[in-house]
Amino acid sequence: MATGNKKDETKISPYFIAIAAGLLIILLAVLLVMSGVLDHAFSGNSTEESPAAETAASAAPSEVPESTAPSPTPTETPTYQIYVTAGGGGDAYATTNTVKDGESDHITVIPDVGYAVGSISINGIPSGYSGSFDLTEIHMDTVIHIEFVSMQTEETGTPENEE
Repeated sequence: MATGNKKDETKISPYFIAIAAGLLIILLAVLLVMSGVLDHAFSGNSTEESPAAETAASAAPSEVPESTAPSPTPTETPTYQIYVTAGGGGDAYATTNTVKDGESDHITVIPDVGYAVGSISINGIPSGYSGSFDLTEIHMDTVIHIEFVSMQTEETGTPENEE
């Protein structure tokens, strides 16, 4: 049975309602700022975009002018070492000791007086060269070894072709 007694009813203070409403407005504003809606509303743009137009615009690839497009990174060309060794009786050297893949190098062979080139090997394989030569299409580190032979006989000490 209802008695109509006002003491049993719970009253909500108007101050409590104002504070709760204020907190809800602040919470809503924070959420809108975080989602970017308020930034767009207060940015001064009078044009409004629908969410579908915004999605379509973001899906289209952006065009970058050629002058500001990042340049592709060049692939590093491998470089190789050229090692030249010579036995007694002369000297030999490469024009450069480092070459890029596929490049060439000139090998200079200088026998001492009374000596001649005996053999030239490239990476341990006889080459058939008998003097200075160009090493072409280099694709690995390369070791060139030159052996010199004396042109004098052991018995007489004179060159072999003077008898």
